[in-house]
Amino acid sequence: MRATLLTFALSGVAHEYVFGIASGQVHGYQLAYFLVQGCAVAATMRVRPGRLQVIPWIAGTVAFNLASSMIFFADLNRLVPFYSRALPGWLRW
Repeated sequence: MRATLLTFALSGVAHEYVFGIASGQVHGYQLAYFLVQGCAVAATMRVRPGRLQVIPWIAGTVAFNLASSMIFFADLNRLVPFYSRALPGWLRW
């Protein structure tokens, strides 16, 4: 369990470093995303759903990943503003 959490923490630090270089600022979104993901993985490591429980667990996993990905993409949006309605200058025709 500790190795799993450490792996996700180190991945978060590495992603934070790369995003920090690209944006010139450290926001902590990448570290937060990977820590949330690591805690979720650690909490569900021993879960083995039965036949009737597989579909709800898959749906829950997809919903959790979609919700937590907003943390990751908030930082990415600072580099490439894909959430805005207007296109960036380099994408205009």
